[in-house]
Amino acid sequence: MGNVCDTYSYCLLPNHFHFLIRINEPESIIIQYNKIKTGLAPVSGDLFLSDFVMERFSNFLNSYTKAFNKMYYRKGGLFLDFTKRIVIKDDNLFTKMIHYIHANPVHPGLCQRIEDWKYSSYKSLLSNGPTKLLRTEVLELFGSKDYFIKFHQQPINIKIAGILD
Repeated sequence: MGNVCDTYSYCLLPNHFHFLIRINEPESIIIQYNKIKTGLAPVSGDLFLSDFVMERFSNFLNSYTKAFNKMYYRKGGLFLDFTKRIVIKDDNLFTKMIHYIHANPVHPGLCQRIEDWKYSSYKSLLSNGPTKLLRTEVLELFGSKDYFIKFHQQPINIKIAGILD
């Protein structure tokens, strides 16, 4: 998404997806803006930065829609609603959210276990292969790979204490 955010986890499902991201610091976003928008007026204000970040997400969703439509010989919009966002303010909710994201395909029966779903960040976070995910930060928050795995074996809390209603 144009170097405006870092990704902690994700899960792609047949009818929706989840990303747990952190928006980068304004200085980093300004650098990205200057790379993309050469020759335009200088950046000013938080509202402007917010607009630029949302433009990056819009471009991401639009490019996904175009690729999907081309692959399936269809036309028109793909997303019905606006992107939902939740601000995560503490480590407890952060770990629960990662678990929720990875457990999402288990709840409707798309797979039996979290590790069976190949369209999530779960296996990438546990691997040693290259990734753009913030693997080190995620595993440090859980304490280790072993605790990450153990945390993901607990019962699935699909509502996360009412956050996602």
